[in-house]
Amino acid sequence: MKSIRLIIIALVVICTIQQTQAQWGIRGGYTYQYNSFAEVGVSLITKKIKPSHDFITLNVPERVSSTFLTTEFNFRKEFVLGGKLGYEVAWIRGVPLTARLSYAYYTNLIEQDMRVIPEVGFNLFGVAHLTYGYNIPLQTFEFEGVSRSRVSLIIVAELGAH
Repeated sequence: MKSIRLIIIALVVICTIQQTQAQWGIRGGYTYQYNSFAEVGVSLITKKIKPSHDFITLNVPERVSSTFLTTEFNFRKEFVLGGKLGYEVAWIRGVPLTARLSYAYYTNLIEQDMRVIPEVGFNLFGVAHLTYGYNIPLQTFEFEGVSRSRVSLIIVAELGAH
């Protein structure tokens, strides 16, 4: 279990180190997985801007990536809280695809449920992301309110430029 966590953290750190300019952002959204969950947190956003001779796409980044730390929570009587650490890449030019990999630790303050969550979907200028993901359990106990499949709509906003 600890080796899986270390591998995920190492991958996130390696992907972040490869980026040069970064700025902080906030992220929030909605996830449906048997129950409705809200998500809120922070992210370190980096952009790859490829020089363009086209006036329309001159300042549009080619790719936006972010390392994020968020929390998910539901509004039901069977309260579940989840901390998430992840990495996301959104390609903007061409086909606007988003790929995300997260590690989630869910708890009801009595029991725990750990998951690895790969997600793929579409984005709008790297700001709004609509994704489908699959919660891969890392242990035998699973909360009933956290299904294997999930659909998320996440909004990422930059806090300021460097």
